[in-house]
Amino acid sequence: MDFQIGYMEMEDERTVKKMEKIGAWVTEVEVQCSYYLTERTPSDLCRILDALHEASLTRFELSDLSYTRLLHEYEPQHYVKELSASITRLIRTQTCLEWFTVASFCVTLEQGLDILENLSLGSGKTLQYLNITDFFEGLDTEVHSEPAFHSLMSRFVQLRSVKMDHYCLDEEVLLGLAENCGGILQDLTLTYRSEEEEPSPFTVISTSTWKKVHRLCPKLLVDVVTHSIPWDTAHFLPQGLPLRVLWFDSDGQKDQITDLFQRLYYFTDSLEELYLDLSSQKNSTSEQMVNFVMECRNLKVLNFNGQLQGGQVATICEAQRDGRLKLERLILHVMDWGDYTLDRIWTEYGPVFESRDTKLDFLCWTVNRS
Repeated sequence: MDFQIGYMEMEDERTVKKMEKIGAWVTEVEVQCSYYLTERTPSDLCRILDALHEASLTRFELSDLSYTRLLHEYEPQHYVKELSASITRLIRTQTCLEWFTVASFCVTLEQGLDILENLSLGSGKTLQYLNITDFFEGLDTEVHSEPAFHSLMSRFVQLRSVKMDHYCLDEEVLLGLAENCGGILQDLTLTYRSEEEEPSPFTVISTSTWKKVHRLCPKLLVDVVTHSIPWDTAHFLPQGLPLRVLWFDSDGQKDQITDLFQRLYYFTDSLEELYLDLSSQKNSTSEQMVNFVMECRNLKVLNFNGQLQGGQVATICEAQRDGRLKLERLILHVMDWGDYTLDRIWTEYGPVFESRDTKLDFLCWTVNRS
């Protein structure tokens, strides 16, 4: 039985009572709080989790539970402590979890390690999907330097997909995952972000280490997500990285963008999806983007938000028509159509995209020329 709980449902006493009646028969649980939490939310959620102790869960998801969403009159740390203890009690009873997500929760290091320890003891041999993105509090906490974290991660031997923040990963953790999962690991998503102008340095995974990982896990592909980071792009895009997806947004560092496109040429064979938000750039970077995309042999998705011109849109569409690109989804935020119009683009190239079942979306805004 799959049980999904939304924000409004969680605030309903009937939802809690229903779970207390059917909890033992539930196999999949997904809880999302996409609105502000209230003072009542933690206790209701804890009651729901406590009702699942006799269940045999295969899937457990808690997301968007950051305590920053709490109303000011409720004590955030008490909320985190109460809920993390409830999660720990539940996970302690589970022995066959395959999917575990605790994203956007922001627990302390001690609380997070306690949850992971109980997860590894019960489901270390069955877990296939692990998402601990934004799990630990503090964006510059070096979780990877904790020996206990290394030990806990080594207990998971069936992982196929892992999502985590950059401060959870160093070369030892990465090699441990590759070795312990015996080549099963296929997907790794790394999120890089910082709230500080001069963040603490993080461990850079070397090219030689990525080559070792590739030998151990030849099917592994990596997705990189960045949020206005100040680091040199070489830190998170080292040569040898099996990059499949890149999400990148910028606060306007021109040199960083130039370096980004130069470095991306290492990944023209592996890159399948590219999401770039360069709308804050004062100088156009669209020409660099178009030149790079023309070299990507396996690109399926392109989403670009920047100072794109109508002629550059036509260049991309023409490459698709001629077979130089094989896009399946194209989203372009156009700054100025120039001599082109959307109708002209669609008349000339629309049939090509339609015949290949490609979704061709355009978002267009008018440039203020005053």
